[in-house]
Amino acid sequence: PGGGRAYVFDLATDALLHPPLLPDPSAGAFGQFFVADVGRVDGDSVPDLYVGDFADGGTARGKAYVFSGATGGRILTLTGASGDGFGIGRGLGDVNGDGRADLVLGSWTSGAGATRAGKLEVFSGADGALLRQVFASCSDVGSMRCMRSSPSSARTSLISRSRSPAFDSSLGSAAIAFSGS
Repeated sequence: PGGGRAYVFDLATDALLHPPLLPDPSAGAFGQFFVADVGRVDGDSVPDLYVGDFADGGTARGKAYVFSGATGGRILTLTGASGDGFGIGRGLGDVNGDGRADLVLGSWTSGAGATRAGKLEVFSGADGALLRQVFASCSDVGSMRCMRSSPSSARTSLISRSRSPAFDSSLGSAAIAFSGS
């Protein structure tokens, strides 16, 4: 596969916990910057893993992958639009109340609100459905007055939820690493 692979190790024993986590053949920068524990996406008792690839597809459309913490199997693959740089993200806890962890993913070069100003999207961990969008609507992207959301209440909800810890320390004894080949 192109763009690398990711490995999950037990930090206590240095044992490899799963076979390498692999991207699609179109991968460009799989795991090179963005890997995280995203919480319990599949509903079992083991936290799951997120690996981003902002350069997937050769057009920087980007992808985000979620893998089972228990088996290493792929749970979700989410794909951005051409040129969006999609896939930068983290777990966000259970935003929609379905008992499963959800994800917040960024598209750092999206022009949805303003040229290359970026956007954030919240996705259901259960099925990958888009739950909310927040994007910059002016060139002064460092200012909260430039943020616009869909639906209108999403900005306040997303901001307040994003201040809560997204890291689940119960994965504590495992680490994830990537390789460029």
